[in-house]
Amino acid sequence: DIKVVTGNGTDTIGIVSPFAWASTHRLTLDAALNVDIKAPMTVQGTAGLTIVTSNGETGGDLMFYRGGKIDFWDTGSSLIINRASYTLISTVPELGHAIKRATRHNRFALSQDYDATHDKFRRSPVGEKFLGIFEGLGHSISNLTIASTGDDECVGLFSGTVYWQHQGILRDIILHNANVSASAPYGSAGTLVGCSGGIILYAASDGRVVENGASGTAGGLAGNAYYISRSHANVAVTAGLIAGGLMGKGNAFQSYALGPVSGTSDNAEVGGLAGSGQCSQSFATGNVTGGTNSAAGGLIGGSGDADNSYASGSVTGGEGSRVGGLLGYSNGPWVVESYSTGNVSGGDNSIVGGFGGQILDSVGLNLNYWDLDTSGTSKNCGVGSC
Repeated sequence: DIKVVTGNGTDTIGIVSPFAWASTHRLTLDAALNVDIKAPMTVQGTAGLTIVTSNGETGGDLMFYRGGKIDFWDTGSSLIINRASYTLISTVPELGHAIKRATRHNRFALSQDYDATHDKFRRSPVGEKFLGIFEGLGHSISNLTIASTGDDECVGLFSGTVYWQHQGILRDIILHNANVSASAPYGSAGTLVGCSGGIILYAASDGRVVENGASGTAGGLAGNAYYISRSHANVAVTAGLIAGGLMGKGNAFQSYALGPVSGTSDNAEVGGLAGSGQCSQSFATGNVTGGTNSAAGGLIGGSGDADNSYASGSVTGGEGSRVGGLLGYSNGPWVVESYSTGNVSGGDNSIVGGFGGQILDSVGLNLNYWDLDTSGTSKNCGVGSC
């Protein structure tokens, strides 16, 4: 067995070149702060891997960078992260079955990249409300297709998560070319999770999400999201009532969205990042389209606040809409140090502003701006004291 420990002024262990080992021995990486995975690691035999961050306390983390991942050839191998053992899973169906059989508080890790082309799901593969930890280990799941035609209220790779005693966490996973559709009247859909009451960390997705219900909610990663951090989505999102490029509604930190977003019902809340919610240090670049009486914003559609964030996509609303380059509608409590550059337009009787459609007077505003030339309007807010 080999143990690598930080010392002599160092606090992080970094894997910067690919390597593998086929023995039955355990490798332990014990860091005072972070363990950074910047290249592929491969456990070829039935060996073990132990990772310790922050000397087993809080503050540091296991970090995966572009091109970095940890492969296990044998799911019988041992993986321990910060004193907790993980069950290794190699396929999406196996993940659903394992979580259904085990207690929902367990920890699971994806052992390798997985191509889900031949898996055709009619509902969420993980249908249980998940209270454990799912660790993607930097891997990707490609070509995931979920076509829910029933009344499933929450649709995604995971139906839903619940935060409980520092669990209910989905992290370090990439979804490539995901295609998720749902039709429940009040349903919620996302590529990763339909209804997230937990935490999403270091996740990414690209593809398409459609929630056809008249009052449906959809987001690129999650429909409803309690908290998303350091994640992103490049997903085309369509929903009846609430639609966002990253999440339908929720809270986001240091995250972004690139895909186009549209809301199809009257009174929809549509935003490049979120239909409604709060965000910090985040941005969106996708074009946003809302229907009649919609609240459409380049970053957040309705009931939103933001700090240190921006939006650059064009925003279009239907008749009687509230349209803004950053926010369609905001009741605060604040919008600070944020800006927008996208073109804004609305139908007849719409409220249109280069920065915000309707910003209530109670909202705290500071150090915000919008681009006069690219927005197509000299009015900062349609209604309110921007």
